[in-house]
Amino acid sequence: MYDQRIKSLFNFENKTVLITGSNGQIGLSLVKLFLDLGSNVYGFDKMNSKFTHKNYKFVKVDISIKKNIVNKISTIIKSEKKIDIIINNEGMSVFTKYFKRTDSEINNTVNVNIKGVMNMINIYSEIHRKKKLKKCNIINISSIYGLLSPDFRVYGKKDRFNSEIYGASKAAVI
Repeated sequence: MYDQRIKSLFNFENKTVLITGSNGQIGLSLVKLFLDLGSNVYGFDKMNSKFTHKNYKFVKVDISIKKNIVNKISTIIKSEKKIDIIINNEGMSVFTKYFKRTDSEINNTVNVNIKGVMNMINIYSEIHRKKKLKKCNIINISSIYGLLSPDFRVYGKKDRFNSEIYGASKAAVI
């Protein structure tokens, strides 16, 4: 488990934490971290989750569609009376070669990586204002590729490499 020094620095017991992209590598690590620190965690993701924990509730949702989020966030607030932390972590990339990339692939990346973050902030802010909720910290996770172009030599001849649209969308988050 996590070092006692972390627990003494940060008290997250009984905090309500909402993490988007909760099934990804970073997302699932964040879920486990906050559970270890005593939080009640809600995970949003488009893909089904196999992870279970008594203080974890998974919600299947596509955050790129605004109307999908309203009821999901409202349900959490109705149950918990608050959300203390929202971590906008969800992200996607495209791995097809640049000249074979479709408009649909570009739109999907932009919709999740930019529009999804904006939707989460917009929906929560509106509910927060109407219900006069206490402070919520919102953390938007980006990528180093939002600041730097990828070095394609790192990827060799593999099919999975970092696309320019991913970098551009993460730069928008920054």
